[in-house]
Amino acid sequence: MEQQSDKLATGILTIDLNAIGQNYQNIQAYCCAFDKNAQVSAVVKANGYGLGMLEVSQALYAAGCRLFYVATVNEAIALRAEFTNAKIFVLDGLFIGAEAVYQKHGLIPCLASPAQIEAWVEFGDLPCVVHFNTGINRLGMGLDDYKNIPAEIAEKLNIDHFMSHFASADWPNDGQNLEQVAEFKLICQHLPNCAHSLGNSAGIALAAQQNVKTSNSNILRPGVALWGVKTFAKYPIDLKPVVTLSARVLQMSSLKAGDMVGYGHLFSAPKPMRTAIIAAGYADGLLRSLSSATGHEGYFYFSGQKLPILGRVSMDMIVVDVSAVADGQMKEGDFVEVIGDHISLDMLAEWSGSIAYEILTSLGKRFLRKYINGKS
Repeated sequence: MEQQSDKLATGILTIDLNAIGQNYQNIQAYCCAFDKNAQVSAVVKANGYGLGMLEVSQALYAAGCRLFYVATVNEAIALRAEFTNAKIFVLDGLFIGAEAVYQKHGLIPCLASPAQIEAWVEFGDLPCVVHFNTGINRLGMGLDDYKNIPAEIAEKLNIDHFMSHFASADWPNDGQNLEQVAEFKLICQHLPNCAHSLGNSAGIALAAQQNVKTSNSNILRPGVALWGVKTFAKYPIDLKPVVTLSARVLQMSSLKAGDMVGYGHLFSAPKPMRTAIIAAGYADGLLRSLSSATGHEGYFYFSGQKLPILGRVSMDMIVVDVSAVADGQMKEGDFVEVIGDHISLDMLAEWSGSIAYEILTSLGKRFLRKYINGKS
């Protein structure tokens, strides 16, 4: 059956579960070198960044992870069905009126407003996370908002930890990082007996983050780093690549000088060329901005040769130049590298004018997903 699936696949997305576990342990070792009591969680929202939430979470659990963050309640319910003894935090917060659902499944909401705090306290003495905004200005309340909550309500909170989120940690020298750390330290002083969480994949590697010295537990929240993505140059943690992607050759073809390729004739052949039509497009998460003549010289790879993208990326297909491949070496049904040893996820994202996060979470369901080096 597996072999038949390969024969029918337009593309194969391979996920190395052992690499995920190794990345988790490498992150943990790095963080614990600063604080031996640090706890490392895993952010597995958006279906595990598109890689399969349950499959990647199993690999993380096997590597020792017991703290998981997801975005939605439905994600949390699905994860709870897999793990009975893990803590599962819901980043979207509390949907007021649905408290019983959180209780039934043992979910911990990241409360982002005084209204959510009041509703949660009224429902019962259940654990929660208090979500503070320190500058990203998305979800979360300010410290002053929290201070204005009536004491009889705040005192009833069963706080597992409090959290905030970096806005600019991908740029280590951005001044906002220091501003957010300073604001977070004030929160730590106001809640001195609570565990806290600030560092995301980029933040855990910032010196400023490591200088948040408190006596309580520090929970780190890597997400994209678990999948092998280094969020800035000179990222100090060794990360293993997790994802490879190959796509099928649908047809071999050729162009005469002057022939045009794809919608809007973005590309016109300057000379006779041999081409291959690849079974992947923007419906599969290869963004339209990857098209040629957009300032990005993207390519795929086959048998030691770069295959430049020609013309517009369409919904289901991309045309590439295979003139450099020896005549007869490539045939219909072969697979070309889209992400792998020669084309990193970051390279593909850069050519697309995007980021690795968007590419990962956009990779389409039409690709056959293969999990290697793990029980899945």
